[in-house]
Amino acid sequence: MLHYIKFGALAEIKSFGEKLQAEIAELHKKDPEKAKEFSDNLDRVNRKISRQISESMLSIASHGSGKKKDEKIKRQVRRGEKSAAAAKVDISRIIDMYLNAHVHSLNVDIGFNEGPDTSLKISDITSTVSMKPKDMTVTAGLREITMKDETPNALHKKLLSVGGDKEVFHMDFTQYNRTAEEKKHMSLSDVDMSVKIRFAQLRFVFLNLWVNRMLTWIHPFQAEAALAAQQAQVAVSEKATETAQNVKQIMLESPPRLHLDIKLAAPAIIVPRISTSNDVFLVNLGQLELRNAFEKSNNALIDQMTIQLSDMHASVGVLVDGDSEKISSNTPLLKPISFSLSLFRNLNFSQIKDLPELAVKAYLPAIDVSMSQFDYALMMHTLAGNLAEGTPPPPAKPLPPPPRIGDAEANGGTELVKKKSGVEEKKASDTKGPPLPKNAKRIVFKFVMDKIHAGLYSSKRAIESNKGNIERNIKDAFASMKLQGLLVTGYMQEDNGLDVAITLDTFSMSDEREGKNTIKQLMDKKPGKQNAEQKFVQLKFNQNYRGDKDIIINSSAFFLFLSPEFLGQLASFFVAPPPPEANNVPPEFIAKKRFAEQQAALTATPTTTTSKPKTPVATPDVPVAGGGALALRGSIQDIEIILIENALNPKNSQALILSFSAVLDGETKDGKQKINGQVKDLQIVSTYFAEEMRHLVNYYVLNRMNILLDVEIDMETQDQIVSGKIDTVHLKVSPDVIRLLSAVATQFSEHRIEGVDTHDPKKPIIAKYPNYWFKKKFNRHEYWWFSDVAEEAIEGFEPQLDVLPIPKRMEKAVFSIDKFIITLEVGTDDDTVPMILLESTLRSTAANWSSRLSCDAEMKLQISYYNEKFSVWEPIIEPVLKEKHGVPSWEKWNVTAKVRSASEDEDSEEGAAAPPKMQISIDAVDVMNITVTKSLLNLLTQLSNAFEKAAKQISPPKARPLPGTSPYLILNDSGVAVKVANSDSLKVSENGDLIDATHGDFVELNIIGYQQPIGLQFSDDTQKAELCLELMSTTREINVMRAEKRAMRLPKQAPSGRQWTLVVDTNIEQSRRVVTLKSLVSFLNHTDTPLEIQSLRDTTLDLCGIIENDDEALNVPLPLLYTPTGEFFIRPANDQYESSNESFSWHNLETKHRGVVRCNLSSDERQCLYFDLVAIEEPVLGEVGPNQVDKQWTIHIYPPMVLRNLLPFPIKVLEPMAFTLEGGDEIPVNVVPGHRMIYTLEYEESYTARLDILEERTELDCITFVADKDANKKLHLGIHWSTQNRRLDCQLYAPFWLVNNTNKTLCYMEPTSSGVLPKTSSCRCSMSRRGSHNKPEYCIKHEPNNNPILLPFADKNVASKKKAKVKVGNSAWSDEFPLDTAGTAARVICPDELCQYELTVDIQVCQSGLTKVVSFAPFYLCHNDSKFDMQVREPGASTWTLVPAEAVAGIWPMQKEKRKL
Repeated sequence: MLHYIKFGALAEIKSFGEKLQAEIAELHKKDPEKAKEFSDNLDRVNRKISRQISESMLSIASHGSGKKKDEKIKRQVRRGEKSAAAAKVDISRIIDMYLNAHVHSLNVDIGFNEGPDTSLKISDITSTVSMKPKDMTVTAGLREITMKDETPNALHKKLLSVGGDKEVFHMDFTQYNRTAEEKKHMSLSDVDMSVKIRFAQLRFVFLNLWVNRMLTWIHPFQAEAALAAQQAQVAVSEKATETAQNVKQIMLESPPRLHLDIKLAAPAIIVPRISTSNDVFLVNLGQLELRNAFEKSNNALIDQMTIQLSDMHASVGVLVDGDSEKISSNTPLLKPISFSLSLFRNLNFSQIKDLPELAVKAYLPAIDVSMSQFDYALMMHTLAGNLAEGTPPPPAKPLPPPPRIGDAEANGGTELVKKKSGVEEKKASDTKGPPLPKNAKRIVFKFVMDKIHAGLYSSKRAIESNKGNIERNIKDAFASMKLQGLLVTGYMQEDNGLDVAITLDTFSMSDEREGKNTIKQLMDKKPGKQNAEQKFVQLKFNQNYRGDKDIIINSSAFFLFLSPEFLGQLASFFVAPPPPEANNVPPEFIAKKRFAEQQAALTATPTTTTSKPKTPVATPDVPVAGGGALALRGSIQDIEIILIENALNPKNSQALILSFSAVLDGETKDGKQKINGQVKDLQIVSTYFAEEMRHLVNYYVLNRMNILLDVEIDMETQDQIVSGKIDTVHLKVSPDVIRLLSAVATQFSEHRIEGVDTHDPKKPIIAKYPNYWFKKKFNRHEYWWFSDVAEEAIEGFEPQLDVLPIPKRMEKAVFSIDKFIITLEVGTDDDTVPMILLESTLRSTAANWSSRLSCDAEMKLQISYYNEKFSVWEPIIEPVLKEKHGVPSWEKWNVTAKVRSASEDEDSEEGAAAPPKMQISIDAVDVMNITVTKSLLNLLTQLSNAFEKAAKQISPPKARPLPGTSPYLILNDSGVAVKVANSDSLKVSENGDLIDATHGDFVELNIIGYQQPIGLQFSDDTQKAELCLELMSTTREINVMRAEKRAMRLPKQAPSGRQWTLVVDTNIEQSRRVVTLKSLVSFLNHTDTPLEIQSLRDTTLDLCGIIENDDEALNVPLPLLYTPTGEFFIRPANDQYESSNESFSWHNLETKHRGVVRCNLSSDERQCLYFDLVAIEEPVLGEVGPNQVDKQWTIHIYPPMVLRNLLPFPIKVLEPMAFTLEGGDEIPVNVVPGHRMIYTLEYEESYTARLDILEERTELDCITFVADKDANKKLHLGIHWSTQNRRLDCQLYAPFWLVNNTNKTLCYMEPTSSGVLPKTSSCRCSMSRRGSHNKPEYCIKHEPNNNPILLPFADKNVASKKKAKVKVGNSAWSDEFPLDTAGTAARVICPDELCQYELTVDIQVCQSGLTKVVSFAPFYLCHNDSKFDMQVREPGASTWTLVPAEAVAGIWPMQKEKRKL
């Protein structure tokens, strides 16, 4: 049997039906009586067919139960017995009816006018029915079913096929006819019906393209079919309800015994990536088996049903080309799983309540899911490919609403009402009797699952063909997640009471990568015996018959590690590359699709409603109470979320640890629902990740805090009272925290890979709009502004709004923060000191938020900073002086805010403006006084530098380690014995004993009863820190509270007559005060050579100490400082050089601040090292008071000279030593006045210069380089001598760098003899006449690809005025322009026969301040800010100029008018 269903033919049939229907309607109008007779006959036939169908359904459902049916069976049995007795035949062999049907094949072809689309073939349909007096047997079968895609070039032809050679479907059905008496003697093996079904596996290839084609094919008939189904549903609904009530009654009176034996090979679904690809997803739903048996338990008949699902799995694979039934290779996504479900039905539950009506037991051993990066990419490509292919049909028109039952009853349908009432009366009469207990368990269930394992693999490799089943490579494992021990138990009672318990043993996540020193366990329960025994999650839910709910949630302590390196790679895991066919999509297609999407979004018609005057909506004064009380309790204990700086080195890595606990308690009592929540011990700590090292550093980024939340709701009136409170929020920010966060962000970004999407909306694509400038029609209905336009003006029109009356319930919320503190701190690790402090408090209330919102807030603010020099807190935002009860007091600056919203029914008075819907007012009565001091600016500069370096992950320089934790330390570096005694404000010992401050050792000092205050203090600070020292038989006390230097005169004089002086230097290091006892002279080494400082005493040299490069200053001991001459010598500390030939005395530093010393090589006195000594003085205060009494000298030791190359290319030094110095670099040079240096450089050719180091020199000088091949060629460059940074710097520079940005060849020329250009150059450009005789002029030629070039001095006069001329190509020379006016831009014109070349000359100064950069660019620039390359030209010109996308190109107009372009 072959049927070809053609779309056009069906359309013609549809048209014919519509035409026939119209003719029948016309007949109804012409002859109503005949039409009514025809309709009545049709209704009578329909009712007869419906009655027969209902009786058949009832017969199958009741299968012989009921009195009428029993009598009918008895009559059939008696007739059979009589006929059997007459014929002497066995009654079991009597067949009342026998039917045998067989359809060999059925073919259905579906197509469009263009040709066939889909073919469906069904083969060997068989059916056998045998009806006997005692039973009825039905056998049905289907051999094969196939569906093919008949479109040309389709890759997947077989859309539906049968796996294997088995029969697709086979069913054996047997129904036994027994009398009521026979049913009483049924054994457990006897059943009323027996069903045996076998279903073979079907393989279905899902193509969204084919689905859309089928939807498009049936779309013209969909509306009529839906309307017919809707009308049929209304006609049958009441009959179906009556039949269902009858069946339910039969099931209650005599439940049937149905034996099931079903084996279903679930279908296999194949989802290709795209309709033209062999990469597929394979989903095999496994084997489903269903069996049941009957047994007796406690006098109840139990129907025990077992459902077994086995071998369910999924994978990704590759099909054999052109054959959807053969798999070439596949990799598992879901490993085979098995699932068992046992159902126990109590068929006598209405009489026996000891056993539940339904008991469910389910067991799932394990679920193992894995996915690689290739699998994820294939999934994304499938969503964007196969599942997005094809064009869906247009949406169907909405159907008219169906006729209501009430309308049918009103139109005379009394018969249906009577039947319905009869059923209800019967039901009511049957339910009469003694009430049964309602607390029996109706449903009991239990679900057990051992574990779920989900794994990610980092493999990006595609599946190779002809490899069969490919297992995952364990080396590609990336991450995994495990859930173990999931248990769900519970029951439901007859009164709808419900009790459910859910527990989960463990939930963990781990990093499975090999070969990395990473943290493996990312999430799990915290270690410990107590946590190991607890469940990860416990949930209990209980509901009684009144609807009262009780919920309990508990969680064990667990940790979560956030590794930025792992998270970066995890984010990269879910970045899918573009599919292979993305590059083959034409840009025009993408642009057209994007344009269509934009047009669809713009032309979407919004939902419009007819405007009506606003009318109040009546609402009850008292809201209806909710359904049942709610009690919610739970706790989450000790959660830790740890952000790791570097998971690749966890032992030495820093971490931020967020920890907290949460408690929730809610109950309903006395008609009020109360919920109390609390977040306890919320804190953020910066420390080491390794637990064994956390005791070393514990820096609290967020101090421990608590959050309280209270909610109270009146269940009757719906009054709501909400209260939130935070005690103290103290957030501390230091450079270490910023450095850690910056390192985390860097780790994340380094390991994250951004995907490249070829269909990125930002990718520039030129959309083609043909005939864009021509007129074209448009459909008015596609644009919303053409619809629903008012035809007449309506007076007093207002939009339709539901005006809600003000409810009488109370709504109130209160939120407060006792203290909100933010501190910016400096220091390292946990040794930090707050430098800027922000203090604030917040109080806010809100009421009636559902009607008239009323909100009030008040905030107090104060900002202060710490002045380290004076050890006090100073205000940035000044406090306000107010009086309270007549007493003046300082308070924080205060600001208040109010928010009020008006109700919708509030109208303004006549002639007045309408009231605003919301009013916001912010009031600050007190004046905000902001104080900015020099100390604050310095502090802000230091903080900005520290935080900037921290953001760039630049570690601060390591400071010297300081012992202990006391705020004051004393270091004796004076070279004499000093003892420290207790004073009234400083103590060093509890028993009052003196402490020896030995040379070079620290002594800790503690201030008695003093704690460093944080924040602005409104009372006077009278704290002191007086240091008591005993030395040289004298006792002195000196104040060390501030960071300053003070001199202490000692009772001893030197042979030179100077009195010994001890300097007490108080400095702040690592937020602690270090008091150093030293002399007036110290040395600091800035060379790469360690040096010995020697003091001359009589005729011997005593070693004062050795200083390294930029090490701490060496303080000269007092006995070695106060010598008769005060002379010192220097010697390199490598035993290769002698002491310096020259000495220097600190007695002469007042008159001589600088000097050079020489240290000869021990093996050769002709070789030596020179050192430049520079003395810097600092004032020293007296023991008491602000007066200066002496000077502290620091002698800095530098190389004799530092040579810096400020040229854009390297230079070579030939004498007195040979080396190469790159551009921008510097190097110390061992030369002194009287020496000569020889330089050479390569600039078009080799040049050599000689520089004599003079004792007397000017700041700016000229050095002449002479060409090696031509002595007439010279380059005059500049030399800058500077001692600005204490050392002697020699900087070699060129006065001008020329940069050509015109993309054309330029030439530069001197305008006068005193110009900038040299008289001789390598390029002779032109000859011109000056005066009355010919004089050659020379210029410098500058190609566009040679930047920069040097413009040297014209002669040795570095102070001469500098001017030049320029020309473009073969144009004429421009007017002269100056080169000294840095920071300005000028417009220069070079005339030519065809056009005028207009240039912009921009002059800027380099960072050194010595070289000026002269840039030449076209005056007219075209900036292309689009995503496409463009070409521009002048009107009438034939040459186009290319302007690349997002770039700038120069334009040279050919027009000679002043107004161009």
